[in-house]
Amino acid sequence: MRELLTVLLELLFPASADHQRLKTATKQEWSTRYQPNTYKNIVFLSHYKDSLVQTAIKENKFHHNPHAAQLLGSLLMRWSEPQLQHTAFVPIPLGSKRLRERGHNQVISVLEAAQLQPHTHANLLKRTRETTPQVRLDRQTREHNIKNAFTYTGQMTLPASCLQVILIDDVVTTGATLRAAKEALVPHLPPHIRLRCLALAH
Repeated sequence: MRELLTVLLELLFPASADHQRLKTATKQEWSTRYQPNTYKNIVFLSHYKDSLVQTAIKENKFHHNPHAAQLLGSLLMRWSEPQLQHTAFVPIPLGSKRLRERGHNQVISVLEAAQLQPHTHANLLKRTRETTPQVRLDRQTREHNIKNAFTYTGQMTLPASCLQVILIDDVVTTGATLRAAKEALVPHLPPHIRLRCLALAH
């Protein structure tokens, strides 16, 4: 019954060209999107201006699309493999309202798709207040909007082998969100642990 409903919906509301490309994209084709670089000391793995990357980000974020999460997860796994043994990932937390609306944290979905659950520590930071989505704001307003939006939970559960913590978000535009999260977490990390910021796309 569910399959029939899916077919009917696809006939009534045909997917855009980018959605069709995403649906049929293979990991081999997708691997060309892996183009790591840095922006303001933030590592990013792909370019958001690429329409297929943008579609994957939106599908994962707003529609909890498992195929999109798998594709994004393959980029993350490729980057993290050489350093995984000593790395912990801390996803940017959502506010409780936005989490209820979406039903998932899009960054955690990608970490799970990349099979990085054992290295994920989602309990170190929490969002102290709901904020206006950054995409709606100009560069200057973004800094004010996100300032003091995160706090350390006091639950430091990192393994003894950990040498670096990766704060991870799906998209970096100005870097305001990752910087605010970094400011909240870095004073509480052991001195031997390096903190880095990572985004799936810029």
